[in-house]
Amino acid sequence: MHIMQIANFITSTSGGLKRCLSELRSRYLENGHEVTLVIPSNKNFTSRENGVNIIHYRGLPLVGSGGYRVILRRNPLMELINEIHPDIVEVSDKTTLAWLPNYLRSMGIPSVVISHERTDLAMKRNLPSWMPAQSLSNSWNASLARGASVVVCASQFAASEFEGSNVDIRLIPLGVDTDTFSPILRESNHPPIKMVYCGRFSPEKNPTVVIEALRILQTRGVSALLTMIGSGPLEKDLQELAQGLPVSFLGHLSSRTEIAQLLALADVGVYMGGVETFGLAVLETLACGTPVVVSQDGAGKELLTSNVGVAVDDDPAAVADAVLDLAQNDSFADISVECREHAVQFTWDKTAAAMLNIFEELTRDALIERRAS
Repeated sequence: MHIMQIANFITSTSGGLKRCLSELRSRYLENGHEVTLVIPSNKNFTSRENGVNIIHYRGLPLVGSGGYRVILRRNPLMELINEIHPDIVEVSDKTTLAWLPNYLRSMGIPSVVISHERTDLAMKRNLPSWMPAQSLSNSWNASLARGASVVVCASQFAASEFEGSNVDIRLIPLGVDTDTFSPILRESNHPPIKMVYCGRFSPEKNPTVVIEALRILQTRGVSALLTMIGSGPLEKDLQELAQGLPVSFLGHLSSRTEIAQLLALADVGVYMGGVETFGLAVLETLACGTPVVVSQDGAGKELLTSNVGVAVDDDPAAVADAVLDLAQNDSFADISVECREHAVQFTWDKTAAAMLNIFEELTRDALIERRAS
């Protein structure tokens, strides 16, 4: 079948969304399917990479977003869909592309929307208090219910946004590359405690709490240091906040092997994004044998078992306590093994197979419907 992936909010330095699209796309190709990718850019052009046609459309830059662009003009997408007429479209944006599933339905093309974010929480955070954020979110979800054949959510937290709606929700966890993200043989943990954060430097990821937790450990006389991997709109603010603290800012790293080594050498990963709909960085850290501290809010806690990490409130002192409990645990070596054993249960092969099962179901139903008409 011909699968079209359409996404907004993606750049060359994107993390989870870009990883998800790439991992799924490679497996679609391995299974003999044709794939076309459509993403925003600063100009219109077409390229071909690893057997995939990539169509870049000029997108509107989002000020203060760290480089994100969105495709807002509908006509180019409609013309492209009419020209290619894919068998199915995978949509990775349920806000600015909320109109697309309805259009695809009118064309007789099934669509699957991957819910990468909680629209209701994003609106509540970003819109003025006088604007009806929940009503707008409900309107978007109602539009999805009318148009999208299926909405895929990676967690119960992501799916909870659609409670009470008529959306066909399928729960499909994401995966981890366990060959790249794997433990490194090293000595038992010893001072200083090595903390790591890997992700976008943006408000929804809440990286300031990680730095403040390190500050608290320092005031308690605990020897600890922090490695920050990533970039984003808060980068300068975080660097100013970390002045005088043992924090290393490594910027965006394109080498996943290098990232994996840093995660494997850490004692604790800290991820306090309370609106995460899955937590790829959490899973990759666990796959490296490193326990994690995650936000009590969001989907990160769904990736934990009783021993591989701790979910805490959005409070630097609580994060500092959890880091100490994990890093100074006498059973740290056993915890590391359990982290790895738990993470390897999540594979991209399983994720892609579940997606392809949905695609086959929907394209079969579409064919039956066309024949009946």
